[in-house]
Amino acid sequence: MPRNPYPPISIGVDDYKKLIDNKNTYVDKTLLIKEFWQDGAKVILTPRPRRFGKTLNLSMLRYFFEKPDQDTSYLFEKTNIWQDPEIRALQGQFPVIFITFKDIKVDSWESAYTKLAKLLSMHIEKLLAPIQVSLTFLEQKWYMSILTGNATESDYTDSLLYATTILERHYQKKVIVLIDEYDAPITYSYLKGYYEKMIEFMSNLLSAVLKSNTAVRKGLLTGITRIAKAGIFSGLNHLSVCTVLNDKYSDKFGFTQEEVDQLLALYNLGDKKEGIKFWYDGYVFGQTNMYNPWSLLSCIEQRGALKPYWVNTSNNNLITNIIANASQEVKDEMRLLLQTNILKDKEIDEGITLAEIDKKNQEPWSFLLFAGYLTATSNIFKYNKYYYTLALPNKEVEKLYRKLILMELLLIVSILL
Repeated sequence: MPRNPYPPISIGVDDYKKLIDNKNTYVDKTLLIKEFWQDGAKVILTPRPRRFGKTLNLSMLRYFFEKPDQDTSYLFEKTNIWQDPEIRALQGQFPVIFITFKDIKVDSWESAYTKLAKLLSMHIEKLLAPIQVSLTFLEQKWYMSILTGNATESDYTDSLLYATTILERHYQKKVIVLIDEYDAPITYSYLKGYYEKMIEFMSNLLSAVLKSNTAVRKGLLTGITRIAKAGIFSGLNHLSVCTVLNDKYSDKFGFTQEEVDQLLALYNLGDKKEGIKFWYDGYVFGQTNMYNPWSLLSCIEQRGALKPYWVNTSNNNLITNIIANASQEVKDEMRLLLQTNILKDKEIDEGITLAEIDKKNQEPWSFLLFAGYLTATSNIFKYNKYYYTLALPNKEVEKLYRKLILMELLLIVSILL
């Protein structure tokens, strides 16, 4: 069998070490390390659409900062960040907590609580088993209750707080906390009817570890939205929220035009450039134009086949609910959006409340923007507020809208018949 002349692409692999060790194609986002470290905020939230590299970026941060059993500096020797001696000196120097909630997607609170308890137990064991001998008597008792499943709910919601305290004391270094897809369980709980219980649990968990915790050096959270009105970040006065409307971190999630050009040249697909731009470009983060990384890599793997990739990676129940429950005015505006590709003068709420977004007469534009189904191309400031011009980012998203609106029209016709 002839050898593939192109570097391998691994779609969906979000472990940085695995990508580097397997010599898979990696678009260098290591300058995120410097931007994160030099950010004046102690805790940063960077909401981005799904499959825009959030988990991979946090994995990369983990392998850079984490104090390892074996040397991991080789993972960064050929990357951009290694050219900065001041930042390079930080590699492998800190205790790190890295936890992702992206797989907490079950039909009931009871099942969700069981999964959350198991996830936290596994992480606490991973973090503390190597240093168990240094635990005090009371810490040993708490630790064993977590591992054996005999802990209380408050034990679990305080578990990351307790872990940071123990890690700081043992390593004599403050802890870096990386929390991925914090809102995934919340979104799913809303769809399945146990939203309030999940909000309470996640609020207690995150507040405990991030609010006034002197054991934490820095923290970074990712998700799709900032669920602010639910009170989940109440009291986190040092939280810096960098959404798709901000310039900070604007080029760290997704691919820039320069990065795409380099990829297409590497895979000898330069002749597909215009079609790929039409299908997968069009996202504006801050003032930076970005491509959808999942669709771009999938397209390259398929040797330039132009078709929907990102919109087919999960069910679209939430956006379907939004369209079904939208007011007639909103539905008319969605049809106008398909005709003209823009909606002008839309007010955007950066604090999304899931309990409100699919209610009748509730405008859904903020959620659709942050979830990647719209993009903000410009804004104006008037009446002491910013108003945004919204657009469909590309052909891939446009096809989804046409499909969902057609389904809605067919449903209306079937009811009338």
